[in-house]
Amino acid sequence: MALQPIPTTPPSIMGRLLLVACAALSVLDVAGESAIASSSSQADALRGFSQMPVRVMKLCHLGSREEQLQAAVVQYLNRHDVPAVSNPRGQPVATPRYVIAIECTDDGGAISVRGRVFHNVQLNGRTIEADIYSRGGGYGSLGYRVSYSRAERDLLTGLLDTFIRDWRSTR
Repeated sequence: MALQPIPTTPPSIMGRLLLVACAALSVLDVAGESAIASSSSQADALRGFSQMPVRVMKLCHLGSREEQLQAAVVQYLNRHDVPAVSNPRGQPVATPRYVIAIECTDDGGAISVRGRVFHNVQLNGRTIEADIYSRGGGYGSLGYRVSYSRAERDLLTGLLDTFIRDWRSTR
């Protein structure tokens, strides 16, 4: 009986799986104790907020710096009639808050950009921080098709445009 080779996962898929796993762990780390809202009511979760503190978390050394992105995101949202205020790292955590996490592989071959709104809610007599809104995605393998900086910009703009559409749909 001949030995069969062990099936291996292609590096591009493995990179995506690793990126997804890292994204999930980092968001849980950011959120602490959290609950997840159903996806069918994503936009409705934004109803009733008069302003939205924003925190950008850049967990990647490529592309724009976290401080630059923080300022650019708040300006972009304000320009599109979403009353956003800056809540960068180093300041007390605001609630509710819109957290944008940007992650990539060391070589820039994969990127993930995800936005979540966290808010304090009551559950079984306790106050917990709940993930009430979540959108985003990423490129699995950039290869030579697009530069990291362009992928970061495109994903971030797409994420913000979706958030703006959802915000406006509740007004």
